Amino acid sequence: MKNGTRTVGPKLSEEMYALVLNACLFHDLNMFSTYIDAYVGLYKYGPITLVASDKFRTITRAKERGENVREWIHMKLGTALAKLYGYQGNHESAVEVLMSVPTEDGGIHDVIMYIKEHNLYPK
Repeated sequence: MKNGTRTVGPKLSEEMYALVLNACLFHDLNMFSTYIDAYVGLYKYGPITLVASDKFRTITRAKERGENVREWIHMKLGTALAKLYGYQGNHESAVEVLMSVPTEDGGIHDVIMYIKEHNLYPK
C-alpha cells in the first residue's frame, strides 16, 4: 500500500510494456537489459524475443563479415536475449547464445551454473 492506495496488478497493458521494451532495444541496451527483468510477467515474451533475436543475428553477421561492431553491444544484446529465451523455457537457445558472447569482463558465461540454476540436469 502506498499513499493509502492499493496496487493490484499491472497498470499498463502487455502491449504497452512491450512497446517500451522495444523502444529500449533500439535506443538503450542497458535500459533494455534492466527492464526485461523488471517487467517479467508483464509482457508477452515471444514478440520482443523475435525482434531481439533478429537484431542479434544482424549484429552477429556483421561481426562475422568483419564490420566494425562494438563488442559490448553484441555482448549486452546476447545476454538479454538469453534471458528472454530462458523466461520462455527455451534453455537450449539461451545456452547457445550465452556461449557465443563474452561476459562484460571479457570472460565466458558460466553455462554450467545456468544449467544448475534452471535444474536442467538429466534425471
